[in-house]
Amino acid sequence: MPSAYTLKRNLLEKNSEDIHTLILGNSYAHYGLNPKYFAGNSINVAYSGQTIDYDYFIFKKYEKRFTNLKNIIIAIGDDSFFYSLDDGEGKWRKAEYVLNYNYPSSELAYHFRSFNANFNESTAALFNYVIGNYDPVRCSSTGWGNDYTSVKQQDLIKGAEYITRHSHIDINAKLSQNNFNEMTEKIKYIIRWGEKHNTAVLLITTPVSKPYRDRMDKKQVTATFRAAQNLADNFSNAHYYNFFADKRFTNNDFYDSNHLSEIGAEKLSLIVDNLIGKADNDK
Repeated sequence: MPSAYTLKRNLLEKNSEDIHTLILGNSYAHYGLNPKYFAGNSINVAYSGQTIDYDYFIFKKYEKRFTNLKNIIIAIGDDSFFYSLDDGEGKWRKAEYVLNYNYPSSELAYHFRSFNANFNESTAALFNYVIGNYDPVRCSSTGWGNDYTSVKQQDLIKGAEYITRHSHIDINAKLSQNNFNEMTEKIKYIIRWGEKHNTAVLLITTPVSKPYRDRMDKKQVTATFRAAQNLADNFSNAHYYNFFADKRFTNNDFYDSNHLSEIGAEKLSLIVDNLIGKADNDK
């Protein structure tokens, strides 16, 4: 059964040499940045739950084939520097990287998708896919997640209350600090590659709703924003754009408390494309 992972892997396998803008990151980028609105050949290889160490792995796998890459966009969420996919509930997604990108793992379970999914849900999805009632890919031909639509908008307050209960991190814990050092170095690698290849690196924090912002851990958010800005300040080809509380985005732009709908994604994508155009003119 196909998936967003197989589609995006195939985009990289077939088009790496022709890509002008590469979008990496987590669900914020997967749903919030639509290549349709970017000039040039752009693809989105962000995934829900993808952390910077996995962005780095995908980038490293194809870096020698990015011969026309002009821009790299990396989504920076409120936990990006302090958390790895391997740390929490989303670790089951690791199987997709092992199976699709040959991510190294000595843990046998991650070499089998069936060991990392709910059996009943997977069986139902397969059945519905076979009879034509289910799209397992749920993203556009260029990798943008297109199933978070405005007509299915969720309750922003209830969603914020649930999500923020599970997203607070003790940024002073040893694991968090180790992650911070690792994620920072991995982004630096991508930025330095960009320096050598005349490629701009844009770190983007996407908008979230006010109910979500009001419930976030302020120390965690502040530390994240500071780390991203420090990277931009120390490399001439790196830029940080923070739309976290951008007033151009209203409740109507969101699917849930912290993800944009297709309406918000169009708005954000056009804004970011304009920033890319300005950066190109300044070169």
